[in-house]
Amino acid sequence: MQSPHFLIIGTQKGGTSSLYSALTQHPQVLRAARKEVHFFDQYYGRGHDWYLKQFPTCAGGQVTGEASPFYMAHPLVAERIARHCPDTKLIVLLRNPADRAISHYHQEFRRHHDPLSLQEALDAEEERTRSDWLALAAGKLLTHSAAQRFSYRQRGHYAAQLAPFLQHFPREQLAIHSSEQFFQQPFSLLPLLYHYLGVDPGFRPADLLPRKPGHYGQADQHVRHALLEYYRPLNEELFDLIGQRFDWS
Repeated sequence: MQSPHFLIIGTQKGGTSSLYSALTQHPQVLRAARKEVHFFDQYYGRGHDWYLKQFPTCAGGQVTGEASPFYMAHPLVAERIARHCPDTKLIVLLRNPADRAISHYHQEFRRHHDPLSLQEALDAEEERTRSDWLALAAGKLLTHSAAQRFSYRQRGHYAAQLAPFLQHFPREQLAIHSSEQFFQQPFSLLPLLYHYLGVDPGFRPADLLPRKPGHYGQADQHVRHALLEYYRPLNEELFDLIGQRFDWS
């Protein structure tokens, strides 16, 4: 049975589906049984052997992996990955958290999971999600929890989410990039990630269409401005933690 060579651990609405598609178009990168296996967050009770069966057997020079973007936010996943897959390479795409929150809300609204307005949803977030965050931290396995579904603002607390991974893994084992770079200059980022995975960096995927594009109009600029101000000190904390800066304005 095959352990994953890489995991895309976050963030939701950061381009992980498009990135996984681009990576697995490479002839040396094999797909898992599905893009989001969710073993370390939702299906941990199925056991490590079940998880390994989700990956194909790799020949020499081939790698495989999966992308479950709730991994980064889950309070116990860093320790679980370190226990079972300590050598796995971790890939993180971080989107401007204000834009990420708005995109996340529109996805849940579009799927009829959230009947509230954007501002109402942000105001209600803590109350709606608190009990599920506590349950996850206590080891309870939840599928499609309120913590996953309605955590629009908290999912942008990137420093707090990445700190446990940096406690369990050396910094060089995390490839951290901005979603904006991937969206705007994919062919500048993909060779870096192919090289990071140990496959031919000269490959260029034919299909870079967005996997899950959003279909909504101009976001409420007043809400976006408030979110940008909210995240400003949190972003500085992130930049200090990872030793990188992103232009999120």
